[in-house]
Amino acid sequence: MFLNFDGINTEAKEIVKKTSYIYFKHLEKDLIGIILQGSAYKGGTIKNCSDTDFQVFVNNRALDHNGYLHYQICKEIQKELSRINISPFRNIQTDVFSKETFPSDYTKPIEGTYKIIYGKVPIREASQEEIFNSAVNTLKSIDLNPKFVTNDLLEHKQDNLERSVRLLTTKVWPSLYSLITIQYGILHKKENYSEIWKKPKDEVHLLLSNNKELYTLISTFRNLLTKYYSNNAQDIDTALEIIDTGLLFLRIVQNLSDKLFVIR
Repeated sequence: MFLNFDGINTEAKEIVKKTSYIYFKHLEKDLIGIILQGSAYKGGTIKNCSDTDFQVFVNNRALDHNGYLHYQICKEIQKELSRINISPFRNIQTDVFSKETFPSDYTKPIEGTYKIIYGKVPIREASQEEIFNSAVNTLKSIDLNPKFVTNDLLEHKQDNLERSVRLLTTKVWPSLYSLITIQYGILHKKENYSEIWKKPKDEVHLLLSNNKELYTLISTFRNLLTKYYSNNAQDIDTALEIIDTGLLFLRIVQNLSDKLFVIR
């Protein structure tokens, strides 16, 4: 057994170690590889907001007919994961695939954006063309009135606005990276898109410095998230301000990308 934790952020390393050993323990006979992605590897974490993002690859025989791990294994894994102190992260988030079940609409691992903790990745890395095409698809699917926001605003229950905030981040950050990707491809005729995706969130936004409005919005969005999740002191006014800022950012990104698609 050899698990490699070199290069992982200090704040994430202990969580990643404990999590990886649990997966290894319960999946060893069918385990092909464990990779770590996102801010836990690249940096740029937001306290109490960021996740530790894993992908686990197993032999196809380890999965049921729907492509999921069996319940009993998941239950035993959960018993041990629940004992991990995940602070300053919010969640341990994990997708499990075999080579055969890796979704065709998922972006393959991007060179330089992930760390192999154990074994190998049984699928190839995303090509530069695939990174560009994925960015185009992300931008073309922007929803300026997402159902998860409107539904949550009509309800009152514990943490419902926090759910909207978290889901909105999963739209805003990919749109940021995707806009910069197509700008590089269409305006600058550059094709080293993986260099963009390697950057942590607190660095990639600097590539927007020539667009003062977007740069200010995404900086404000990040600052508001930091405020909202600081010491888990979440309040409705900050949540609504995050949603306002995120939706405005998406609207401007959509307008800019539509113009770029015409040039293309």
